[in-house]
Amino acid sequence: MRGSPTGITVNIDEDQRIQVTDQTIEAEPPSRLVFAAEGVLSVTETLLGEFEGAALTPVRIGVSVAGSRTIEIDLTEEPSLRLETIDVGVATPDAADLPSGIVADDAPDVDTLRSTMADGPGSSDATPGAIAFTVEGAISGLSDGTIDPLIEATPTVTSITFAVDESSRTDGGSGSDIVFEFDLQGFSVTIRRDGTIEIVGEAATDVGLL
Repeated sequence: MRGSPTGITVNIDEDQRIQVTDQTIEAEPPSRLVFAAEGVLSVTETLLGEFEGAALTPVRIGVSVAGSRTIEIDLTEEPSLRLETIDVGVATPDAADLPSGIVADDAPDVDTLRSTMADGPGSSDATPGAIAFTVEGAISGLSDGTIDPLIEATPTVTSITFAVDESSRTDGGSGSDIVFEFDLQGFSVTIRRDGTIEIVGEAATDVGLL
């Protein structure tokens, strides 16, 4: 993971805090890309604290095709990201055992989540919490030059770049574009349909799809 004062890039293949166990990306000509992914994310309180009060908005996605070739999708131009569904299982760092049912049926298994909590990077920087996730969505408005190489390929997402701005919607905003909200280590995390992640220090009371 590398960042700047205004942005942060997550290199999925290199960042050991992220374990993507499965992902599927399919081109739907003339201009749409649909995707589904599942995995486990290890998160420490320190990491969440760095982005408290911030909105992380995806602005660029790197997609690998044909081995070494990477296509960069710029979400600040015509292409747009929309999340359709998200399932999240949250394990708090002080849990000796994960309660049954904490992970969605199609999310990574409980043993994977336990392993991430116990052995994942960052465990020396306060015990990390673990988030098992499944997500489905689409990117629309792609140009011919972007989507054509993806039609016959087996692409994978290799990186996501977020712009980091002060959150302007911590008062709740419009609920219509919220896909998921959950609490972790005293922070409330809101995920919106455009992929924006908002982190605030006042934990919400409910966890679930809205």
